[in-house]
Amino acid sequence: MKRTFIAIFLFLVYGVITAIGLYAFYPWKEALEPKIIERLEAEGLTNVSLKLSSVGPGGLTVQDLRFGQAGRESVIPKLWATYTLDTLRAGKVDSLVMRAVHLRIRQAQEGWTMDGFVPAKETDQAFVLPVTQEFFDGVRVDDVALTQGHLEVLAKDGILNMPLDVAFAKQDIPNFSLKPAKLSFKGDGVRVSGVLKGEMRLEEDKAAWKGQWSLKDVSVLQQGHEFPKGLMAGKIHADQKALRIDGGITGEHQAYTGTFSYTYPFAAPGKATLVVNGFSMPWFEGVVSAHRVNVPLSGKADYTLNLQVHRASIGKLIQAVTGEHVKATGTISGSIPVRIKPDGTIVIGKGSLKAAKPGVLSFPAQLLPGAGAQMDLTREILKDFRYERLTLTTETKGKDGLILHVMLEGNNPKVQSGRAVKLNINLSGDVLDFVTSSAIVFSNPKALLSKERQ
Repeated sequence: MKRTFIAIFLFLVYGVITAIGLYAFYPWKEALEPKIIERLEAEGLTNVSLKLSSVGPGGLTVQDLRFGQAGRESVIPKLWATYTLDTLRAGKVDSLVMRAVHLRIRQAQEGWTMDGFVPAKETDQAFVLPVTQEFFDGVRVDDVALTQGHLEVLAKDGILNMPLDVAFAKQDIPNFSLKPAKLSFKGDGVRVSGVLKGEMRLEEDKAAWKGQWSLKDVSVLQQGHEFPKGLMAGKIHADQKALRIDGGITGEHQAYTGTFSYTYPFAAPGKATLVVNGFSMPWFEGVVSAHRVNVPLSGKADYTLNLQVHRASIGKLIQAVTGEHVKATGTISGSIPVRIKPDGTIVIGKGSLKAAKPGVLSFPAQLLPGAGAQMDLTREILKDFRYERLTLTTETKGKDGLILHVMLEGNNPKVQSGRAVKLNINLSGDVLDFVTSSAIVFSNPKALLSKERQ
């Protein structure tokens, strides 16, 4: 996309202003309408129709301005322009107000287009953002406002809708502002909403536009799961090379926190990047976090992140997997690799979590299926197991989904005189499957230590 939405907006404004400047005092309104239409179509609008309701020495009013094909029209129900004789002689107007504008922007194979607008044929030269006062001195209006409008963006991966209440002013320092607007985005299995506002000002000495933005009351519904509402806010920086948006996000009651940066190079739009610099959230009474995650923007590629787990509750985690009440003391820390597919599916890789220190673990007998003397002994041991070491490893296996391997070393003081034992258990879904009880009950606890040294 070699023209930004700002460029399209200014190009539309330029056509309207040019028409007003050339024909504002044309003797007859009926003859003036086709002249304005002709000029607007010369600027790239298609199938233009409008009604010129008033023309005077201080202003002009246009009603029901439409352009585009049936079913794909852009509409401006009312447009006002104010001017003086001096500004008209200079080929300019003082202000331009467009109310209830409805614009529809589409993402096509060739790039972004606006309904009813056909820009001049693009060259191989990249879009260059204007960053000088001299450029804006040549703009033929001092103030432009879109009020009570609506923007619809039809992207390949979803639809964005939001109100339009935008203002541009070039006096003193050129600036854009967007008043609070409640937006909504619907994609494949994803819904996002929030209240967006922002502002940008030209810093000519730095050859850049700088500003701030915020998205309040952020609500995300993905694959039927609703995330806690949050607040996003950050800064905007745009120069002649790229647009960069930096920001942070904080969930209600600190449900999550994170920072990110988005970069859009004008010369190479396909190389736009989104990097999650840091993200963390509470997880089973501990914290899970990720750092420096590159998120693909094509929507066609997987991406991976390495989740860092810090001091999560062993008991809460095992309960979540088994669906049964499991008593446990202690916490675990480590890392879990995660792969996220374009459709939002999450695949857990081989991770490893280890207990910080010795503790106590108690499994309900019904979680250990099977019969026989060895199983009976294992159930008895796990009623009150005092572990010295506890390791959880994660793995995803086809239809079985997530499997949690639990390795335990320790003893039950009340079973076989507290002799040392090593157990390996699999937790899969809501079922605990006892895989191997290396239920080696050592006659000599020192044997376990000697084996570990080999």
